[in-house]
Amino acid sequence: MAQSKKTEKILSLSRGLRYRALITEVKKSRTLHFLSRQGELLIVEDEKGADGIPLWPSPEIAALFATGLWEGCTPMPVTFERFKNELVTSLERAGLCLVGFPTEEDSGLSILPGQFLKDVEQPGAF
Repeated sequence: MAQSKKTEKILSLSRGLRYRALITEVKKSRTLHFLSRQGELLIVEDEKGADGIPLWPSPEIAALFATGLWEGCTPMPVTFERFKNELVTSLERAGLCLVGFPTEEDSGLSILPGQFLKDVEQPGAF
């Protein structure tokens, strides 16, 4: 799949800057983008061995990672309102973190769902 210059640029950012880009895009679009297989969210291990759910700033970027072990996964958009009202509590009860914007070179930033929610709801630029 050919990547746009914007996608190439964002993928080349450091972990922290990719996380900022993710927060900025979620604030703007009010949508989170996960990968799913047969309607179930993809769960991965973060670099510390904790279970987490990876998410990306767009369905196009999420689709780039539906390869290898994740082959057959498809982008799954979730509205921010649904995330806030339904998923934060259930993910935290299940002991799952979010893995913000992993790439092939970097496993992404692991963050608790409640902290991600706060980051998105923080007024102004992140």
